[in-house]
Amino acid sequence: MEKEKNNDNLKLIYQEIKDSLKNQLLSIDQINTKYNFILGFNSIIIVLLLQFYFSSKTIDNFLKIAALMLFISIVVALIGLFIRSYRRDPNPGGLYDKYKEKSVDETRNQLISNYISCFDDNKKRIKTLVNLYKVSAIITAVAIFIIFIYLVKGDAIEWVMKTTNLLK
Repeated sequence: MEKEKNNDNLKLIYQEIKDSLKNQLLSIDQINTKYNFILGFNSIIIVLLLQFYFSSKTIDNFLKIAALMLFISIVVALIGLFIRSYRRDPNPGGLYDKYKEKSVDETRNQLISNYISCFDDNKKRIKTLVNLYKVSAIITAVAIFIIFIYLVKGDAIEWVMKTTNLLK
């Protein structure tokens, strides 16, 4: 009876840890989607700034600063996208070779231990990913604010006219 309770408990722990690891890996994909959004958004704004520059051959210092910040944000986002080494235990071949002769409880205990270690290792990498995303998003927000200041300070009508003429 005691062994059966312990076995049920191990099954529950195993399933919960396995689900947590799966959710963690899904969150990595969600963060990467956010990076892609920032990259796309920044690229569109930079293209608009370049169109404005090529149409007028001059660009205000506000827009130069904003463009530089958008480029920095893109670099930070690309760094975040290139952090790719996540643990996804177990290795199926190694698991089979090493544990095919072991008992279910021994295998489950080892898997639980590996999943916990994997989860902890990935948690550190995810924290780095999130921090890089925050930096990239903040830099983008500041750049957009600078562009907004430029538009509000009086050149907005001229800027809109030139960019809409280029888009036609």
